[in-house]
Amino acid sequence: MENAEHELAFDAIRRQVGTIYAKALLGVTEKRGVTERAMDELESFIRDVLERLPKFEAVLSAPRVAIEEKQRLLDRAVGKTMQKDLLIFLKVTARHGRLDCLREILAEAKSRLDALRGRVEVLVESATPLDDAARDAVRARLRESLGAEVVLKVVVNPEIVGGLVVRVGDTVYDASVANRLERLRQSVLATARRSLRVSADRFAST
Repeated sequence: MENAEHELAFDAIRRQVGTIYAKALLGVTEKRGVTERAMDELESFIRDVLERLPKFEAVLSAPRVAIEEKQRLLDRAVGKTMQKDLLIFLKVTARHGRLDCLREILAEAKSRLDALRGRVEVLVESATPLDDAARDAVRARLRESLGAEVVLKVVVNPEIVGGLVVRVGDTVYDASVANRLERLRQSVLATARRSLRVSADRFAST
């Protein structure tokens, strides 16, 4: 129980860090007009460097490793290719010992950028992969319904049987076959329970 509470508190702190640093990053990149490039490069750095080289990430995140050493490692790894403002941001983040929060920073920055650009991120779960035509059709329908540009993310989930499950923020629109079958099952059970109650009442009154 204590461990679970500790993890929740730790996650909350990381999200707070993500919010603070995301604001700072966007504040700089928006002024320079390089936000989209910086977001792409930060995502690429996490995906192509940190996730492929976990030992390298561990060194960057280790409190015992000197700040100067972390900054030198960043220069050696991406100093010649990374967008300048993003590289400076990573070095500042290293100085404050927060390189372990880069994923939270990226997630919050992307969310805030979507809001700035009038975009809405939508997660779509499908029983089977969607081809480009299907994605375009779903995106167009969502754009019409939401009145905003849609950033579409598709996840294949065979458990939903068929149809789609659409998530917009905390709201879920479930149009899957599995959901319809579950609603039907619940309806049948409810009808059966009502019938049993009626039968029991009639029996008791005789």
